[in-house]
Amino acid sequence: MNCKVGDIQIHSLPEPVTRWLPDNVNMEIADAYCFKFYLCGELKHAYIPMHFQFDGASIPRFAWATTGSPYVGKHRKGALCHDGAYSGTGGEIFDIDTEKRITLTRKQADDILLSACIFEGLDWYTRNKIYSAVRVFGRGMFQDGKG
Repeated sequence: MNCKVGDIQIHSLPEPVTRWLPDNVNMEIADAYCFKFYLCGELKHAYIPMHFQFDGASIPRFAWATTGSPYVGKHRKGALCHDGAYSGTGGEIFDIDTEKRITLTRKQADDILLSACIFEGLDWYTRNKIYSAVRVFGRGMFQDGKG
């Protein structure tokens, strides 16, 4: 299945090793999360550093009935990559070979989520509902405000 969305196409998404934080709301990755994606046709071997904290998919509880829990499901790996791209100055996604930060626009970060949902086989309705929500409500969460 073609999962190209804009400038982004997911190539591989292994299962992350995560653990719950004491607040029982947020998680952290217990080991660096390595994945591959194409950015403007160039394959990126990327990682999110160990101990990166995230909240699943930031899905409000009232929407869980139609999208599922933010902590499990075919959107989870994409949500981790998306949160990594959104956080900090320029995001927390790094190139494995150069150790340099991979800076994405907000649109590219959102497209990582949608491409990952397609790659993982999430149904059209659910993935587009999640994607639409991040496009509408994500602006305030993206750190540099571009895209």
